Amino acid sequence: MQGIGLPTASLTGQGEPAPKPKPVSLQSGETPPVQCPPDTAGMAKLKKRTIKAPLTPTLLPPIPPMPSSPVSGPVQFQVIVTPPLPTTMVTTVQPGQKRKAVDAGMVKKRKTATVKCPKCGEERTPPTHQQYMGFRYCGKTETTSFDEWRASLKERAKNRKGPQ
Repeated sequence: MQGIGLPTASLTGQGEPAPKPKPVSLQSGETPPVQCPPDTAGMAKLKKRTIKAPLTPTLLPPIPPMPSSPVSGPVQFQVIVTPPLPTTMVTTVQPGQKRKAVDAGMVKKRKTATVKCPKCGEERTPPTHQQYMGFRYCGKTETTSFDEWRASLKERAKNRKGPQ
């Protein structure tokens, strides 16, 4: 009983109420019959489709040359309607599809295995050409050593982030 004193039946009153009796059969009522909507298959009104003809340049008959003396008459103009220029499609290569794109000729393959430095024009090799944080260091054109150059990049990165 865990120290809980439950009231006895004599303290609760008269006891439980008697249960309601179950009906012997369900009540049946009058329900209206189900009516389906009328069949309208094939009765829809068809819309007329208008097909726009593409704009093609129309050439008008040439205008005869104007006489050298001014004539007080109506001025004639020749109008040529031209279609809009087609837009060019830009092909993009999805990740993992580069080899197929190279085979199809959509992407140009690098012709040389060596990469040249745009600053000095020589091949990028580690002693003179290094990289830090995506920036390239060229020892032939830079006036500072690589360590000083890298320290200045670190300082710039700190200044960009701001005090923390």
